[in-house]
Amino acid sequence: MFDFLDGFSKRMEFIAIADSITNRKNTSDKMESLFQGNSMENLIISVLVYIMETTLTEEEECTIENIAVFVRKIIQNYNIKKVDVKELTRYIIKDILQNKGQNRYYEVMNYTTKSKEKLNVRLISDKLNDENKVIYELTKQGYDFLFRTKEVDDELGFKLEEIKLKMLIHKKNYKKAIETSKDLIKRLKNKKIELNQFENNLRTNINNISGEIYDNLVNNTYQVLNDEYQEMTEIEELIRESADRITEEEELTGSLDEKSKQAKLEIWTISKNVRTALNLQRELLIRM
Repeated sequence: MFDFLDGFSKRMEFIAIADSITNRKNTSDKMESLFQGNSMENLIISVLVYIMETTLTEEEECTIENIAVFVRKIIQNYNIKKVDVKELTRYIIKDILQNKGQNRYYEVMNYTTKSKEKLNVRLISDKLNDENKVIYELTKQGYDFLFRTKEVDDELGFKLEEIKLKMLIHKKNYKKAIETSKDLIKRLKNKKIELNQFENNLRTNINNISGEIYDNLVNNTYQVLNDEYQEMTEIEELIRESADRITEEEELTGSLDEKSKQAKLEIWTISKNVRTALNLQRELLIRM
């Protein structure tokens, strides 16, 4: 029909996810009446970001108890006089984000088939850990949605973050470079979780996953990781050169001023993060 409508369902998926939060089902008058305006939407997104940060950055398992602790810390910002935090947390996780265990669908037009399709929306998943406790993590939909609300999409995001990291190192803005290197690690951990979830789906629902979907995921992921691995190798060499310049300065003068000492520490942190990113990339490339 129109080439610009190719992949239209992907655009609508973002809308469908936002709709699942703003036009949420299974609402409780008791819980909703506590909040004014769009405060509940703010709280729901905050919980999603917390789950992402806990599982990606801190690499910890995220239980409903952990989430309740987080909610208790931030709820004071919402001017709520009295609320049962545990009840509120269960409401957000189980009733809203998990839709009480029911599937939630959103109608999307497919211009190729000239018909509407039902898009399933699911932002978090749960599973039992080794101690038989329920833990939560974002689905691929959840990660994609959050990255697009603040960061940019996967492949472009990697490239922009790497370009930014190179520029910051060239400009000797090592403090900001540390944060950028952390963002790259988060993106790689997200890709690792995405692959883990896909492999789990493959084991449990092998008949529902076509060879084309499998090939696309594997080939696209390999291409992205391979390209970015080369880029990160160059960044590793760049930060090594910066470290060498600091070392030369120290050998020539016999000591470093406070600014150079701080730069040396920041360069070491960036180098550590870059090595972590490279190790994650190698691990994922081997799995491809």
